[in-house]
Amino acid sequence: MDIAGRIRMVRGNLSQVKFAEKIGLSQRTIANYENGDNIPNAEVVTRISDIFGVSLDWLLKGQGAIHPELASSEQSDKDEDGDAAIRFQCPRCRKLSAELWAERREARLQTAELREVNAENRRLWQENAGLRERLARLEPRGQEPLNSGDPPIPSLSDRRG
Repeated sequence: MDIAGRIRMVRGNLSQVKFAEKIGLSQRTIANYENGDNIPNAEVVTRISDIFGVSLDWLLKGQGAIHPELASSEQSDKDEDGDAAIRFQCPRCRKLSAELWAERREARLQTAELREVNAENRRLWQENAGLRERLARLEPRGQEPLNSGDPPIPSLSDRRG
């Protein structure tokens, strides 16, 4: 199978118009790729790989697994083009595979966002602990902040010098 066939396989049940919209191209350009009239440049191949979660090696050369995360280390070294073609001949299989990868991509994005939120939460807890320690040190001296974010006002005894 050539790159034109692999692009058709990645597109699955999506219309050429919707597929083109997802990767920022025209429907005519996709038709030219799929008919073998044109070959996509590196930027287009990379966009297809990133957006649809397919391996660059598989998309360009037909080598390795379609989805690198699914392949074990030994499977990623062998050509799975034949198995992939069988799996993707079934329209329902293509649809389910696309849905699975969309859900996994969403889960990865949510996991990354959760890590960022947790890091921010840890930073805020540390900042809060530092502020509490500062407040505890200032209270015995008779210095009181106006508001939680304001600097403390020195007592009258601190002004005499």
